[in-house]
Amino acid sequence: MKPLTLPWSGRDVPHAILDINRGCDVRCRACYNARPTANKSLAQIASDLASLLKLRRLHTITLAGGEPLLHPDLEDIVGMVRQRGLRVALASNARALDAARVASLARAGLDLALLHIDAGQTRPDLTDPADPAALRNLRLEKLALVSGHGIAAGLLSTVFPNALDDVAAAIEVLMEVPAARYLVFTGYSDVARFGRVTGTIDAGMQAEMPPSSPATSQTTNARCNHFMLQRFGARPFASLPSQGTTRYDAWLSYQAVVAYDSAQPVAAAFLTSSLAERAGLRLLHAKLGRHAFFHEESPAAQRLQLALNALSGGHLPRDVRLLWHAAHGRTLVAKHLVFQQAPTPDASGSLSICADCPDAVVIQGRLLPVCLADRVAAVADPSHG
Repeated sequence: MKPLTLPWSGRDVPHAILDINRGCDVRCRACYNARPTANKSLAQIASDLASLLKLRRLHTITLAGGEPLLHPDLEDIVGMVRQRGLRVALASNARALDAARVASLARAGLDLALLHIDAGQTRPDLTDPADPAALRNLRLEKLALVSGHGIAAGLLSTVFPNALDDVAAAIEVLMEVPAARYLVFTGYSDVARFGRVTGTIDAGMQAEMPPSSPATSQTTNARCNHFMLQRFGARPFASLPSQGTTRYDAWLSYQAVVAYDSAQPVAAAFLTSSLAERAGLRLLHAKLGRHAFFHEESPAAQRLQLALNALSGGHLPRDVRLLWHAAHGRTLVAKHLVFQQAPTPDASGSLSICADCPDAVVIQGRLLPVCLADRVAAVADPSHG
């Protein structure tokens, strides 16, 4: 069965980004931030949140920057979002995370922490970024810290051309750690070469790059899809298409289930979507009045999904094997992986982006992809902070 197309469009897109600051204590090779260091006031953030809620029926907000941990009012911002009945995720490099700070964020109501700990970063807590063992150990340390305080944990990672082995290393960590649930990969694109950008998600977006410019070096989801099939035998579970002149899968989502015995992985498999998941999405939307973006599945819910998946078009032998492990006392844990392809220009500079981009921020009442927002803001409002 083909991957299901996530039914997110218009006001029914369940996720957005709340952009709270600029400034960072880590240097990333692929950073798209282009504004001066600054923290938005609580009043500004409340206004942005209100604008997002007018534009979308949100289920989850991700707090991002810059480095959100550097904002002095981060816990108040988490509480502000929770008071609106939304789930709250944090995208952070995790350098400033210690036990006291994680406990504080847990008390404020943080649901999920996505940790950007990556090869190619310059950071004081990773003395040798080229050492795979050091990177792995730092990821394991921070994941344990977050999950130990009851916050769902995951990783963020940039996929650079000719560095797909980094993808495999991140997936291995995800599979090893029972508490790690999410892994978000963003394909590299040199957005600085786009120059100034005009437009919005709804109206279309244009990069002011000369038509004669060479194609931007970019990691595509087609390449990542091929890698996942060859390395892990995994096929996409769900997808979101692009919008614009270039057609591609802008998001590819994979779902795996791992069986653990005393916190040790003993079996794992990537699922294919079935009629059950398609029906489940419709039922959940009817129950909530909006689509769900982030939720944790209990072991019982995971067993039910496997049974229904097996009976309605999934992979019967694989699903039964995992259910056998569950019947023999192993704990089943769902893992969610997403590959995001960056905005892709054609020869004229017209940018194709994810349809109804879920990772959108609001600037002056307009929805913009977070990775392009600074370049549009520089045109629309040079003082925007």
